[in-house]
Amino acid sequence: MSQYKYTCLRCGGPIQVGQAVCSQCGLLLDPTSLAAFQAQRFGPAVATDGAGGTGPAGAPRVRRRMNPVLWIVGSALVFVLCCGGVGVFIATNGVQLFRGLSQDSATTATIVDRFMRAGMNNDPQAAFALFSPIATTATLSSTATLFSTRRDYFSGYTATKIDNFRENSGTNGTTVYTDGTISYSTRGDVGFTAQFIKDHNQWKLISLQLSEGLGK
Repeated sequence: MSQYKYTCLRCGGPIQVGQAVCSQCGLLLDPTSLAAFQAQRFGPAVATDGAGGTGPAGAPRVRRRMNPVLWIVGSALVFVLCCGGVGVFIATNGVQLFRGLSQDSATTATIVDRFMRAGMNNDPQAAFALFSPIATTATLSSTATLFSTRRDYFSGYTATKIDNFRENSGTNGTTVYTDGTISYSTRGDVGFTAQFIKDHNQWKLISLQLSEGLGK
């Protein structure tokens, strides 16, 4: 059965696909003749296809394609935005990590300072309170000896400075190894090394040793 795709512009007669002349009024059905007839009768007309393309009525419909330059520019913009977001994320987390390490370093320096001031005040209990429960008996014994026989290492104490800070996280928790200097007003600086562990979100001493062999 014949399928009519459209009707003649002049007489409205049925037009089949591929038909060159209207069988009822004789109108030429090629695109040029149809466009001329429509422009003469109705003025310039356009027809749109499903993809939004336009052209003279009766002319072959052309599908519009995206401009490749616009596609490249759009893709580049998306890439830049994505990379920028990743960069911001990395930078933000890097700053937070740096701040966290700086705060931990300052906290460990404060603990050593409190230990030294406990010695100046001859308060061994305050010093022992700074140690973690996992500190060895040898460490605590050396600390007691330091308080009872070498009080000269507390006299004239002024400040503690952390020179190196190394933080490690493992199955046993988060530990920190530090070394630095203890300053005095009455003698030269003395180096020290210390180990800490985070216990219930608080740093505690595991060991503290002065460079001259005092402490453990």
